[in-house]
Amino acid sequence: MTTIEKILTTKGPLMSGKLSEHLSRIEKIPLNTASQKVSRTKSIKKIRGFFVSNQSLCFLEEQYKNDKLYDILSKSLYENGRKYWYCLNAVKNHGGIINRKYLECYTNYPILPLKKHLPFKKVMQKFVQEGILVFNGQDEYLFAPKFCSIDTSNLTYRTIETIKDDILSNFRTLVKNMGLISYNTGELFGEYGKFR
Repeated sequence: MTTIEKILTTKGPLMSGKLSEHLSRIEKIPLNTASQKVSRTKSIKKIRGFFVSNQSLCFLEEQYKNDKLYDILSKSLYENGRKYWYCLNAVKNHGGIINRKYLECYTNYPILPLKKHLPFKKVMQKFVQEGILVFNGQDEYLFAPKFCSIDTSNLTYRTIETIKDDILSNFRTLVKNMGLISYNTGELFGEYGKFR
């Protein structure tokens, strides 16, 4: 077992910067050397592409088995990649499964190409490629089973979706009848400024 694996076994999943600091201290090597060792090691898993300063979340394969990995990823995203945390939090708050049209509203990503902004589709592809979320082909995103063991009941999910759609439809009818919006132009899940 390498020193890096020992650190991850005792401390749990860590951001690559923190892991490098621990490795530097234990092996008495410069921080840059420790950082290169962490980035080059193949014996650990890494979630990358979501964090500032090109950091990654480092963990061992067996740490998938407990739900601590989700909690640590969520906390790490909140501290080091908040714009991605909004996606993860929206899925969690909806019981582990959410329709794409609602997720587009909860996140701060454009649905159409916008200069200097990652589009919603690319962001969600990153989550799927890293094995955090699964796209089920019916316009729904849900947590990957190995990553987070939230039990999503299909009946509960469909019931909540029906209630949300009904409330939005009734609200739309109400504001149109009151004259708060134009009768013919009000739309649900409309695009405004390239955002949903």
